[in-house]
Amino acid sequence: PKLADLNLGLLHSNELPLRHLVAFGSMMRFSAWLILGAFSSSLGQYVDDKDLSLAADAASKVSQYCAVRDGLDNDADAKKRIADRLKAVAGENVIQTALKDADDMSELGSLVIEKGQQELAMTAGPFVFMFLLYLLYVFYCCWLPCCVCCRCCRKERKCSMATKLLFGVLLCCISLALLVCCGLGYQGVNKSVEGFEAIPCAAAKSVDVGLNGKQPDGFMGLIKVLQLFNELDASLQDNSTFIESLTAKLGQTQQVTSAVTVATATMNMLSGMLGDVRNDQPSKDGASLDHKCSSCATLSGALGPVATQLEQGVAASLSSARAEVDKQLTGDSLAGLRTNIQSATQPMDQVKGMMHSLFGPFVTTDSIKGILDIMKGGVTPAAIYILVELLLVVFCGVFGVAFWAFREIVEDPEGPKINGNIHRCSGCSWCCGYWSMIFFFFMGGLLGLICYPAASMCVVFDDLTGKTLLDVAALAGMGNLTAGTQLGETMGLMVDKCLQQPQGHQEMLELVLTLDKNGSVTTMKDEIITKNVDMIDGQFNQLTSALDGGSISVSDQPEMTQLISTLQNAPIDAMMLPMDNLRSSSTYAKMVIDPSLAPFLGNSSLRCSDFTVPASMDGGGNTIGGVTKFADALSSKGSLSGSGCAKKASCGASDSACNEANVLMGHKQVLMSEAVFKCQKFVDDSGATCQVENMVEAAATTTTSAAATTSATNTAVATTSGAEPGTGPARRLSGYYSGDCMKIDGTMMKTETYDCTLAEFTSLVQSYDVKLQKVFSRLDTAAAATMSSISVDMKKLVSETFSDKLVTMNQRLTCNWLGEGYRGTIEGLCYGGVWGLSVVGAMYVASGSILLFLVILTYAVWKVAVDNITSAGQQVIDADSIVPASKAELD
Repeated sequence: PKLADLNLGLLHSNELPLRHLVAFGSMMRFSAWLILGAFSSSLGQYVDDKDLSLAADAASKVSQYCAVRDGLDNDADAKKRIADRLKAVAGENVIQTALKDADDMSELGSLVIEKGQQELAMTAGPFVFMFLLYLLYVFYCCWLPCCVCCRCCRKERKCSMATKLLFGVLLCCISLALLVCCGLGYQGVNKSVEGFEAIPCAAAKSVDVGLNGKQPDGFMGLIKVLQLFNELDASLQDNSTFIESLTAKLGQTQQVTSAVTVATATMNMLSGMLGDVRNDQPSKDGASLDHKCSSCATLSGALGPVATQLEQGVAASLSSARAEVDKQLTGDSLAGLRTNIQSATQPMDQVKGMMHSLFGPFVTTDSIKGILDIMKGGVTPAAIYILVELLLVVFCGVFGVAFWAFREIVEDPEGPKINGNIHRCSGCSWCCGYWSMIFFFFMGGLLGLICYPAASMCVVFDDLTGKTLLDVAALAGMGNLTAGTQLGETMGLMVDKCLQQPQGHQEMLELVLTLDKNGSVTTMKDEIITKNVDMIDGQFNQLTSALDGGSISVSDQPEMTQLISTLQNAPIDAMMLPMDNLRSSSTYAKMVIDPSLAPFLGNSSLRCSDFTVPASMDGGGNTIGGVTKFADALSSKGSLSGSGCAKKASCGASDSACNEANVLMGHKQVLMSEAVFKCQKFVDDSGATCQVENMVEAAATTTTSAAATTSATNTAVATTSGAEPGTGPARRLSGYYSGDCMKIDGTMMKTETYDCTLAEFTSLVQSYDVKLQKVFSRLDTAAAATMSSISVDMKKLVSETFSDKLVTMNQRLTCNWLGEGYRGTIEGLCYGGVWGLSVVGAMYVASGSILLFLVILTYAVWKVAVDNITSAGQQVIDADSIVPASKAELD
């Protein structure tokens, strides 16, 4: 609207005496409609009957229009020459300069008026010259044939044959130049017609490709794309068949996620205790007790491969695939996905609107055909008329010069006379040529005024960039389409990547900008494809790799067998040994050199009896001395005292080795009797302890509907309190457990760390052989039970209804076809139509200029002939008849 106001402002401006400047406002309004009209339609129905009707019409009109003219045959050099010609016609290009310099519409109008006056004045030169020629004819030239007084400098002139021949040669050159101009002008007219003929074809192809697509693997077509978006939008509604089926499938496969959760939490708890430095190197009140848990490292080494099996196994892959589907297609993520899909349709709906508003008239009506018929029907008669007129002018001039050169004197019964055909032919030539010259300058000036703003806009359209679009939008006050806005930046990218690069392969979703949940700018492809489809497909691909890579079961794997064996055969107390650096410590400097005590600095556990390392472990077959053996060695230094097997000796003050051994024995007493270790357990919200080895599978019941099936966010296994998942009478599926330390929301109970003694710590760690066998047995059962449901059924459901459609759409939702249609329209309009008209205008001006020389030359011949007739005593009457002159008239 503001660009339209500019047009009205130009029309009524007191600063603009020449109304021709209105052309600038009209072209500005047209440019705004062409550039911005496509981006201002409102989002309505995805696809309606009008879209289908337009698509059908376009498919039929392509063959009709393109059979007439399918583009222009311009090579790169020709295009460059034409572009240079358009820039030359545009001159300074007031419109382009004003768009760059103006800050608002008011300033834009002022700049167009200020700079446009000068440019239009130069463009209107032929009009000015035509007006001067007209005045000269009215006030002088038209009186020459019949007004003797108007013919000044009358005298007899004798011209040599060389002069006459020179006139003849000049006349022939002028005639040849006029014929060349006629040929070039006719070529320009044909080029203009070809350009206008190419526009309907480009428009029909744009609509056909834009709405129907390129088959079989090209652009999908907006109708198909929007229909897919409509299907996706409908399938992602909460009450859709897809979501209900998916919810049911998620509920039916919840057991594998629960099994993985319990197994992972159990493994993590054991790993946490073994990796706790307070257990690995226990201390009291911050002071080290000089012992290290050797079996902790051994157990951690056996635990690692099992953890890897769990993380990369089939059950975990099943759970991850299920969890990713749950994460992306339920709750807030599902709502956000629906919003993104609806947002992604906006630019496509706007492009569809452009199909209707910009190209629709070429497809739905035959108006352009009527215009072309008029143009083509009028070209030949006009060309014949102009050619006949020029031939008349030229032939008359040629005959006049020929008579003058070779038959200037003719015999008459009354005696020799000046040949009257000389002034008749030359007079007809210069008089008709004069009017033709006025007509040619008029047409040249008119076409110049038309082509100047048109060429200016062609240059703008030909070099259109995203920045130009945003600048025009800012000037037009379209706040939602300016730099910095999502829609503005999106449309700017589409101009740069689509319109100006028609030969590429640009995915449209990469250009549609949006905000992620953190408020950061991202692309719609990232939001819909990368963060949804790619994540889901990635998890299913990992599942496929896991299924291809090995067994479903984890509990029967060698790594699991090794871990269970180590737990059973490597008790913590039997492998809690003095630290390796004690032999170099000053605390035990004397003990280390005492042959009877030194061995116990490295080979003395916290178990009373000796322990033989199992053959399956490092150091298998070696015996680790017990505390009793250490006490027996210490008894040689003095009498023993204390409870249990960790007894100290009564040493003399001078027996440093004995005293140092007592220090070590004192540490063993603390380690064996006090709660210096850190154990972990699961506790519920009331603080009650939960042991996973006590879990029991709940009895299965049958679900009768998706509504009775638990959803991914609220389905959980039953807790020890007896809570059960789901709602309704049929609410418990097979694979659910009670007493497995999971809360009702599907997460594990909290982990509590507490102080424990060596005996408790040892017993707890060894009990994990039962715990792990129980949780991994459940894991294997759940994996087998859900494998087909997840790897086949759920994958197929998600792929066919959701991910495959989006992937295909993303790959075939390209925008370079926009550039093909845009370039085709620009080439037809500018490289054909405007360029052809500019050539015609230039040829009119050139022909008028050449006719000026012909008029001067033939006028000179006419003047010589008429003056010689008068001087010879003959009289010219109306430049037609010659009669004898009286002596008085001669005087």
